[in-house]
Amino acid sequence: MPPAPPYPSTVRQESQLDRTLWVIVLAVAVAVVVFSFARQPLLGGESEASGFSPPLTLWIAGPQTGGQAEALAQQVASCWSQAGHPVTVGVLPGSSSTAVADFLDRVHHAPGDLLLITSRTVSDITHDSTRMELSVAGERGQRAARLLQGAPPVAVLAGDRLALAVRSSSPIHGTNQLLALMRRESLRPLLGIAQSTWLEGNLAVLAQYAGLRGQVPYDVFSTSREAVVSLEAGEVEAVIAPHSALHQEASDGRLLELPWPSSSLTAPRSWVAIVAPEGLSSAELATLRGQARHLCSGPTWTRILTGDGLLPQAPSGPALAGFVRRDLGEENRRQELAARIVRDY
Repeated sequence: MPPAPPYPSTVRQESQLDRTLWVIVLAVAVAVVVFSFARQPLLGGESEASGFSPPLTLWIAGPQTGGQAEALAQQVASCWSQAGHPVTVGVLPGSSSTAVADFLDRVHHAPGDLLLITSRTVSDITHDSTRMELSVAGERGQRAARLLQGAPPVAVLAGDRLALAVRSSSPIHGTNQLLALMRRESLRPLLGIAQSTWLEGNLAVLAQYAGLRGQVPYDVFSTSREAVVSLEAGEVEAVIAPHSALHQEASDGRLLELPWPSSSLTAPRSWVAIVAPEGLSSAELATLRGQARHLCSGPTWTRILTGDGLLPQAPSGPALAGFVRRDLGEENRRQELAARIVRDY
C-alpha cells in the first residue's frame, strides 16, 4: 500500500504561515492607529471618541465656543462638506494662548488640521504677553504670538464692524454728547461691554479719545447679547459691541448707532481667519486656499454672512499677507492702554 499523502504536514506549514501573516497585518494596523492618534493635536473635538482624524478638522480655541466664531466654523464645515470635503469642528482646551501654542507646536505637515483664529484670539494672546509678562501665562502668550506669526494663512473668512450704540429713546444723539457725559460722570460705569480683551482694548481707546484721566469704570457682561439686553433695559447708557450682536435691534429702530470717533472716520473691525500648521507644501496651501475661495459659492456665502450682520472679506490677496503681524502690533498698544485706564464693575 502506498504511503498516505503528507496533508497534515502541509496544513501545519500553512497554519504557521497564516499566523505569521496575521501578526504582520496586525502590526501594520496598530502602527496606522498610533500614527492617526499622533496626528491629532489635542483631544476635545466631537470626533475624539472614534480615535480617527476626519479628512479635515477645523480647530477653535476653547474661549471661542458658544459664540459667533464657533457658529461661523460650523457654517464653514457645512459648506466644505457640501462641496465634497468632509469637515468637523474640534475644540482645543485651555486659554487662547494655550490652544494656539499647543496646536502650532504639535501639528506639522498636516493639511487635514486647520486652526480658526479671530481678533479676540490675537487680543487674548497679547493680553497674556503684556499684562502677565512674568507669569507662566505670559510666557505662553509670547510663544503663541511668535508661532502665530509664522503660521501660513489660508483665508480671511469675515469681518465685523465695532458698534457704539445707545437706546433710540436716549437723550444722547451724537458721539460728542456721549463723550461729554463720560467726562462729566467719570466715576460711574456708563458703558457696557462683553467680557472680551478685544472690546476692553477698544474701550480704552475710546476713553483716551474722550480725554479721560485715570481709570474708567464699565459694566461687564458674559456676552455682547447680554450687554445689548441690558442697554435696552436702561441699565447702561451705551454699549460697545460687534455690529453683528445688535444689527437686528438697530434695523428695527430700537437702538441708535453712533459714529466711532476716529481720525480715519472708520470703526475698528474684527475678523475671523483660518491658518494652517507649518510645513505644508505650496501645492497643499494652494489647494486649501482654493477650497476656501469657493465656500458655499460666492453669493450663498455672502448671504450667510450678511444675514448674521457680518462683513464678507476677500479670502485671498493682500488680506492674507501680514494681517496677524499687524494686529499683534495694534493689540499691544490697546492692551497696554487698557491695563492703565479701564476697570470693570
